[in-house]
Amino acid sequence: MSEKTIIYSILFAYFSFILYIGLRHARDVKNSEDYLVGGRKFGWFLIFASTSATLIGGGATMGAISRTYEWGILMAAVSTGWYLQLIFSGIFIAPAFRRLRVYTVAGYLRETFDERVRWLASVISLLFAFGCLAAQMVAFGKVVVPLLPPVPFLDDKAIYLIALGIGAVTIIGYNFAGGLYHVVWTDLYQFLVLFIGFIITAALCFSRVEIWDTSHVPEHFFRITGDKSLMYVVGMFIAIVMGEMFAPTYVTRFCAGKDRRHVLWGITGSGLLLLLTMPVIIFTIAVSARVVFTQELDPQMALPKIIKEMHNPWVSGLVLSALICAMMSSGDSILNSGTNIVVKDFIEPLGLHKRIWSKSSSMLWVSRCVCLVLGGIALLIAYLLPNILDLLLISYSVWAPAVVVPCIVATFKKLHISSSRMLLVMSSGIFCALVGRFFGSVFDPGASGMIGSVAVYSGLLVYSRIMEMKAT
Repeated sequence: MSEKTIIYSILFAYFSFILYIGLRHARDVKNSEDYLVGGRKFGWFLIFASTSATLIGGGATMGAISRTYEWGILMAAVSTGWYLQLIFSGIFIAPAFRRLRVYTVAGYLRETFDERVRWLASVISLLFAFGCLAAQMVAFGKVVVPLLPPVPFLDDKAIYLIALGIGAVTIIGYNFAGGLYHVVWTDLYQFLVLFIGFIITAALCFSRVEIWDTSHVPEHFFRITGDKSLMYVVGMFIAIVMGEMFAPTYVTRFCAGKDRRHVLWGITGSGLLLLLTMPVIIFTIAVSARVVFTQELDPQMALPKIIKEMHNPWVSGLVLSALICAMMSSGDSILNSGTNIVVKDFIEPLGLHKRIWSKSSSMLWVSRCVCLVLGGIALLIAYLLPNILDLLLISYSVWAPAVVVPCIVATFKKLHISSSRMLLVMSSGIFCALVGRFFGSVFDPGASGMIGSVAVYSGLLVYSRIMEMKAT
């Protein structure tokens, strides 16, 4: 049997298995609470596995390996920011979300601030979810094309459009059927296959490749700052830590655990495990690609090529299949989170559902219709704008400056300032991020926005405390 036949056969079998697992659990969905947050019934291990799969199965791992292939140990080092923010969120933030039984970031902020802050957070959250979902669909189509063996009668563009269509229809279809139940249960298997596959791949690289052979790598490869300035590295680390913090896909899992203890252990455990393993795995695979393939590679192909090089077709087919399906699962997580945002931050506060359906039980179908509409719009954007990286970068840039400071203040009540002042903080962060994006900055635009929002918040906090002391 040829390698192409083996890989396609495994992909079909694995894909069918994942669909079966997800659709089987779709029967557990009885109402909108089940659909949006899994009925808040998940134990710590499912939260742990789903959070881990969302991070390592999305663009983060492939993107980190491709950047490490280019930049060296610098990217492996700053990637620790992804895992550190999970540890922080698991200990301090996630239990607070679960205690309040909210669904979204805006819903969380509503418990502390007024409707103006909630509405601004709602709009930013929706834009962020749209940008991420469309970009995930584009990334899925573009990444899948080089991973698969060629088809004689189809060119790369045709395969891309087919992959984009299949991926989008699958993401929308099983999200429509099972909501978060489908996402979490399929993530369990994605995580197990991917994590074990990455560990085995890294171990084989250690045993077969002279990874410390510097003759095949640039001079800066083993320097912690690479060929970048220290300011750039610091800014990038801040952007990574803050850019993922309070992301809708993680917030949904904050809200879906059985109780605060399960959420704490699931989120924190995921961060700890990935912190101790993934930076080493990322660097090992990237440097091995440098050594094994002496000719310059497309950085995006470093991971799949090493997987194919280190394993026989059966194992490489399984790992690549899990990677492809996990990318779809990440898209599904974003779609589920976007559905949460539209339903809980827009439709219910405005009472739109009551104008369409009078029965409260119809909220399940409202949620499913929202899922179809959001997924359809994201697919249209992905088709019309295949080069939407700039839009994604803008959405990432404004997300953290707008929501991180207010969420932290809402968690730690002693840091509280008025809603009017918090609106100024959020607006300042967005403004600084956009200035950094369009006019340049010493730091990453997201980091510039965070610095702006923290600086304005610090000044307003000091002013508030001084005014309070004068009043007493």
